Amino acid sequence: MTGRGKRAGAVGAGKLERLFSPRGRLSRELPGFERRPGQMEVLRAAARAFREDGVLLAEAGTGIGKSLAYGVPAADFALEHHQAVVISTATINLQEQLYRKDLPLIARVMGGDLKVVLVKGRANYLCRRRLSERLRQGNLFADDEGALSALSRFVERTRDGSRSDLEEPVPPDVWEEVSSDADACPGRRCPFRKECFFRAARRQVHDADLLVVNHHLLFADLAVRLEREDWEERAVLPAFSRVVLDEAHEVEDAASSFFGERLTRRGLMWLLGRMTGSRRKGRAGILEEVSKELEDRAPLEALSRVQDCRRRCGRAFDGLEAFCSQRFSGGGPSERRLRLTREILESVEFLPAREELLELAGRLQRAAEDVAARLARVRLLREESGAMLEARGASERLRQHASALRRLLDPEDETNVRWVEFEPDRSRRIALRSAPLDVGPLLERALLRPLRTVIFTSATLSVGGDFSYFARQCGADRIEAERVRNLKAESPFDFGQQALLAVPLDLPNPRERSFESDLPGALLPVIQASSGRALVLFTSHALLRRTAEALRAELAALGIRLLVQGEAPRDRLLEDFRRDETSVLFGADSFWQGVDVPGPALCNVIVTRLPFDVPDEPLQEARAEAIERSGRSSFEELSLPRAVLRLKQGFGRLIRNGRDFGTVVVLDHRLLSRPYGRLFLESLPPAPVCRGTLDEVRGRLSEFFERYLETTPDQASKIHPK
Repeated sequence: MTGRGKRAGAVGAGKLERLFSPRGRLSRELPGFERRPGQMEVLRAAARAFREDGVLLAEAGTGIGKSLAYGVPAADFALEHHQAVVISTATINLQEQLYRKDLPLIARVMGGDLKVVLVKGRANYLCRRRLSERLRQGNLFADDEGALSALSRFVERTRDGSRSDLEEPVPPDVWEEVSSDADACPGRRCPFRKECFFRAARRQVHDADLLVVNHHLLFADLAVRLEREDWEERAVLPAFSRVVLDEAHEVEDAASSFFGERLTRRGLMWLLGRMTGSRRKGRAGILEEVSKELEDRAPLEALSRVQDCRRRCGRAFDGLEAFCSQRFSGGGPSERRLRLTREILESVEFLPAREELLELAGRLQRAAEDVAARLARVRLLREESGAMLEARGASERLRQHASALRRLLDPEDETNVRWVEFEPDRSRRIALRSAPLDVGPLLERALLRPLRTVIFTSATLSVGGDFSYFARQCGADRIEAERVRNLKAESPFDFGQQALLAVPLDLPNPRERSFESDLPGALLPVIQASSGRALVLFTSHALLRRTAEALRAELAALGIRLLVQGEAPRDRLLEDFRRDETSVLFGADSFWQGVDVPGPALCNVIVTRLPFDVPDEPLQEARAEAIERSGRSSFEELSLPRAVLRLKQGFGRLIRNGRDFGTVVVLDHRLLSRPYGRLFLESLPPAPVCRGTLDEVRGRLSEFFERYLETTPDQASKIHPK
């Protein structure tokens, strides 16, 4: 983007639509650009929200071009009023897309002087000082010698020192050793201060018009402001009062994750091991490093406390895992979650594990205080060094872990939901987690009340045209109704011609035992009908894996490549899926959204069952109980809306542009047989519905694809045998 200066070619709020006219600047920049009615609806509503200090909930169907629709009013307001506007997305990948594709276009049509800055969290940047010290202490990377070489090359050629700029993979624990860290930063005393990647990135932020962040970074900023009760000064970001949250359907989960806690055995053991070192691996610990550097034994005097914490950590988490394993002794999925209700936390059975964990918290606290006190005495005599900063930062993290552990085990806390996640088949994979029972009040206090304009936008916000569920999620139901406006802008795609929704009626109810055994036989003809090219969406990882094994050989015999979530990284699976048009991809969780595969590589989305939450998922179970206690229906207010929005997300994987075509096959007849199915259908795009037996559906799918797909004779005879 260009530097800031006097605004060129200013565009007033009332003239924004002219940019989208047939002879407007967008048409000149994008040959073939067409003005879309839905895009204009979002543009007008966004401009009004900026003008009137409003809160907008805007559902913008696929293909509307919502980034231009909200981006142009945001840029116009920022330039006109000399106030930065924050645009927040769900992931760093979406940040990059906005920054490199959509916003440069807006900068050109707005006159070229718009300054846009991509803002990432501090841990995304390499620290030259920490890397220099780790290179000097190369034995720290004994387990991954290639990481040193990769980082040495990276620091010489990187543009911004950002992790996303890495060309060679670096293990997460190695990156954590060399990334920028506020607790380990010497500030003005740093010898690399003038070359600091993080400092250079933050300098760009001060005079920006648009700040592009992700939801996690936005909530980090809001958490600081909430604690200080200050929205006027800089926190993680400079002060701002206008924000757009794209992919807003992710907001509740992002806020739940950020404002919750997560403490893992692996992470805590790694931190303690980093402090104590490892004689077996020939690796010095932080305390030994600082002692050698300062030629002072004081830091080593705290070593025994930290070593004791390490022993206690293993013992405490072993006790927690033993308790969880006993609760699930009857068998079940390999990935398990146990909600820590007040009854469990106060139960006799859990008492030994709880006492061990609380004892660990106390020892972590004492170790943190001991390390900090000894470092403070050394600091009186010597200038604070890099090693001292590392040790001080580690002791602060120990203190934070101790506090988190106490909160996670507090039976009096009724505002958060606590649970344990563990994988009994994978050694030492266990975590304690918590999340707010309701993020709506948090978002009201941190976001909606103090800020002047807040725009939430996504392709999936409403349920049957009603925004009540999302309004409760984001806190919009808690503020003045006159500030809030809802908008549902329809997709410009012709779903009547481009898509078909098919529902076989002769399969078992997914809640019946026979459903799983019948599922492979139902999937095979549906996948054959589209010659592969299918995304199969599951709600259970265990069912996904078992179904994949049941179909692997048969699909291979048909020349259809099977790609399975968990067998390769997500990005690689999607890239292979795009390239191989006869492949089929089995996915769950994140594959219901964020999959953008235009063209014939994806023309068949198969939903194995309606995506209701698993009944014992801890967070949703607790939220459902809270709704029921208030005398309302948790099914109507929570389970059903969440399932509808998720199915809308899954459907949205199909038609990505005006040339796409395809089918969505739902192997769950409850979509048509249950009264609540009407709400699902009212919420989905208006595609024609095909219903009947599996054979009848397969025949209709084959007719549909014969109109669109061209296959060679060899492919046709192999995939569609007579």
